[in-house]
Amino acid sequence: MHLAKLNFFEVRSFVIRKISRQAAAIVALVLSSCLVSTMECRAVTTFRTLYTFTSGNDGGRPYVGMIFDRAGNLYGTAYQGGTSNVGVVFELAPNGHGGWSESVLHSFSGEDGSMPDGVLVFDTLGNLYGTTLLGGAYGDGTVFELSPNGDGTWTESILHSFNGADGFAPEAGVILDQAGDLYGTASGGGTHNGGVAFKLSHGTWTETVLHSFDKNGTDGYQLSATLVLDKHGNLYGTTVWGGNLNNCTGAGCGIVFRLSPKTNGTWKETILHSFSGNDGAVPTAPLIFDKGGNLYGTTQEGGNRFGTVFELSPNSDGSWTESVLLLFGGMIGAYPQPAVVFDQMGNLYGTTTGDGGDRNGTVFELSPNGNGTWTPTVLHSFSNRPGSLALGGLIVDKHRKLYGTTAGNDRKTFGSAFQIIP
Repeated sequence: MHLAKLNFFEVRSFVIRKISRQAAAIVALVLSSCLVSTMECRAVTTFRTLYTFTSGNDGGRPYVGMIFDRAGNLYGTAYQGGTSNVGVVFELAPNGHGGWSESVLHSFSGEDGSMPDGVLVFDTLGNLYGTTLLGGAYGDGTVFELSPNGDGTWTESILHSFNGADGFAPEAGVILDQAGDLYGTASGGGTHNGGVAFKLSHGTWTETVLHSFDKNGTDGYQLSATLVLDKHGNLYGTTVWGGNLNNCTGAGCGIVFRLSPKTNGTWKETILHSFSGNDGAVPTAPLIFDKGGNLYGTTQEGGNRFGTVFELSPNSDGSWTESVLLLFGGMIGAYPQPAVVFDQMGNLYGTTTGDGGDRNGTVFELSPNGNGTWTPTVLHSFSNRPGSLALGGLIVDKHRKLYGTTAGNDRKTFGSAFQIIP
């Protein structure tokens, strides 16, 4: 999956700099006209590189986004680098001088996992949980825990090593329920070789396969996205392929699914939406809920060939209605792979890995107009310093500042962590 991503996109990037109040006013007047003519606009923002990875012991190529702790420090994973060059878990902390300092919390060796590829999650005690794409006892990936020791060091524990039959290559991170159980996906393996959704029970960390997807069926296959949990204990996710096999050259364009627990301990899969290509294809990103129970996500392809942002709204009869909020292409960007995220005002933010005027990718905002339509705005276009390819999702703080990562181009740049101040 990653080799395809890396070979498909040519990456370059530039940094937006602060401008004076007078210049900002002039730019705002000029930019207002682009909204009328193209429904696309470039906002005046401040872009800051918080840290540039070297692919040495500090790690390199962060493919996924970061998370906050309660103190405002950032935590994430880098796919390569470290002492064994198979990835690290890192922390970025403000250093009091306007900059940020990196600390490596764990450097993977291969036996304890390699190539961490999922977003991390904290429990209430401050322990971190994540996944590695490969490595572990059988070489098929792991779920791990990092526990703080109180002296600044962290101890890693392997909670599960995948063996193929119970899944392999977990591309996405795990989530926690209130009982401390972990839920996640593996992109391949399982009974039908189409990937699995699994549960690890807190304490014993015993794995239960909730659903094994069928590579030759219509229930979807190849899972690249983290699951999301609703208040009733149902799980929601996406598959990259499957669904209506008449679409997307016979492979299906991917689905949105729900897994619901049954009284006998098994889980039932329900397909909420099967993509056709015109409304999107290849959903690789996690879903998110709004306060009304609607689901939002992105497709990497489809629509006008360059991907979509979509909404799924539940109906009273149990069905779901899809609305396409944005068709990518042109200056707004192309090929969105990560999830979108809400701010406190109901705006959506995300990233693309291509186009942006010079085919480098963008950071974008979608603002609701109140009539069911949304207005897109480009917040930043990437070039090649310090490297683009923003494969990871964004997070937003209470001041509407955005934080994310880029993966670099693997030749001169190895990724970065960035901040955008709107």
